[in-house]
Amino acid sequence: MKTLRISFFSCLFTLLCLLPAFLTARAVELPPAASSAAGTPDTPDPLITASQAFSVSINGPARRVAVITLTPAAGYHFYAREAGEAGKPVAIIALAGDEERPVLYPQGTPKPDAFDPSLTVNVHDGPARFYVPLPDDPAVQTLSWSVSALMCSAANCWPVSREGTTKLAGQLQRAEAQPWWGEYARLEQTSRTPSAVRRIDAGMAAVKQHPADGNEVRLSWNFTPRFFMESLEVRSMGKALLFGLIAGLILNFMPCVLPVVSLKLSTLLTASGIQDQNKRIHHFRMHNIWFSAGIMCFFLLLAAVLGLAGLAWGSAFQSQTLVAVLVVLVFTLGLSMFGVFNLPVLDLKAVPTEAQSSPRGQAFFTGMMATLLATPCSGPFLGGVLGWAFMQSPLVLGAVFASVGLGMSSPYLTMAVFPALVKHFPRPGSWIGILERLVGFFLMGTTVYLLRILPETLWPSMLVLLWLTGLAAWVWGRFSGLEKSFRQRLCVRVLCAATVMAAAWWLNQPPAPHPGWEGFEAARFEQMLGKQPVIVDFTADWCPNCKVLEHTTLHAENLRRWMKQYNARIVQVDLTEPSVQGESLLKSLGSSSIPVVALFPAGQHSDKPLVLRDIFTTEQMEEALQQAFGLPATE
Repeated sequence: MKTLRISFFSCLFTLLCLLPAFLTARAVELPPAASSAAGTPDTPDPLITASQAFSVSINGPARRVAVITLTPAAGYHFYAREAGEAGKPVAIIALAGDEERPVLYPQGTPKPDAFDPSLTVNVHDGPARFYVPLPDDPAVQTLSWSVSALMCSAANCWPVSREGTTKLAGQLQRAEAQPWWGEYARLEQTSRTPSAVRRIDAGMAAVKQHPADGNEVRLSWNFTPRFFMESLEVRSMGKALLFGLIAGLILNFMPCVLPVVSLKLSTLLTASGIQDQNKRIHHFRMHNIWFSAGIMCFFLLLAAVLGLAGLAWGSAFQSQTLVAVLVVLVFTLGLSMFGVFNLPVLDLKAVPTEAQSSPRGQAFFTGMMATLLATPCSGPFLGGVLGWAFMQSPLVLGAVFASVGLGMSSPYLTMAVFPALVKHFPRPGSWIGILERLVGFFLMGTTVYLLRILPETLWPSMLVLLWLTGLAAWVWGRFSGLEKSFRQRLCVRVLCAATVMAAAWWLNQPPAPHPGWEGFEAARFEQMLGKQPVIVDFTADWCPNCKVLEHTTLHAENLRRWMKQYNARIVQVDLTEPSVQGESLLKSLGSSSIPVVALFPAGQHSDKPLVLRDIFTTEQMEEALQQAFGLPATE
């Protein structure tokens, strides 16, 4: 009867994991272009937009001005163009025909940041007017504009985007008679935005001139991507959930998750040191349940963080601080497996120790950590699923991530439902110690893998940090055992932790420039398009699949041959660290994860690139090159 109750609990846990996906699948499906910022029936729209054109006749010939009014919902604010010490600045692109018009931004109100009061930010917490001066040209009848802003309340932030048009023809009211005329006249006089306008080539969106430093910042792109494997692209909720389940399951077996195989071996180790068969089965079941719960919890947390912050899959590894913390944590796990000391909470040894006072918590956090280390990976089905999911509402994004998490945790849930499988594992014996040491070596290999993600300039400091961490772990295990007094244990452990944290301050050197192909710059890339074929590769040091591609398909010999055959230029977009322009280009290609390679043909079809996602072979790349660029030139 006890076994039946536990089996029922396992099945119930599985159903609860599926419930968000099933509930969302019954909802009305959003089109691919739906904005995640739009309001839902239960929540108000955080940003209301309105626009109107007026005539201007003072100080010169007749002109016009379009006024775009942005009104945040009650309790919300958005950051001004000069955002201050934090926040994402509001950005507006205004197009009159095929010409970009300058936008005059009002100043925000200085306030302490809602999430960090030590920082001062400039915000708009009420209606704000943005002005677009226009010549009195009868040929220009409408103004098209788009708005990008970060809407924040005291509890959360939501990135929003809005588009609209303003009619410029007909009888217009006089701007001089409006209550905002004084603000407009002052902004027009003091604005550093040049009055000249620039023609925009077909297929390209506007490039906004930042008023603070004069540098051009690419805010959006206008491509119509085609995909080499169209059958794997997602267009509906049902397909997203199905492919998410499959992608999560496959993620367990991708080569790039080998660094975390040692954490997954904890499922085998956790029950191996228990002699009693019934206790062994019970411990095996509970470990797998809580390990799966850690996977699911991390995926749901990841969906919330990425959705609210507008980040991409794997972008957490752009943080050198996070990678450095993982290097130290995995290294200490390895030391623990070699018996140097007992690591609290995450100890993976088969025989219970003082550190494993909460085996369920140990399994839960091990599942979360294993999932975190797997997030730089991408595999079959996952690229299309993420590309579609990141364009949907937060609820849909959460459901899709839940399906991926359920797929990844399905092997462990299966072992939880059928815990008798543990009977087929070897009985306790000397092999347990050998396996623990083997897991320790796997963890040390993972440390090397994570260390290589960091810039080479940080390696000397990281090696010193790891040396001090090893020394601190030895002191912890040698002088703070249970046989010591409480005061000694406390003093030794605090001293060891303080030593490691003090050493971490050495990781403050600037990152080294990334060596590689022709670097990506928006202005130069715009000049390339249409003139000759362009191969664009999105990569990052934290992306293991990208490195696999560089060694198997995108290696130097192939690249030289393709450049010669197709007279192509090769551009590499490095996302090792955050890149606003690079990430906006990636999203314009319908992607939110890497690796991605885009092939831009020459001529009038340069705005219809052919996109390859995830892992692909040299043969597939050559087939895609012929499809995008035509037959290659003879050798």
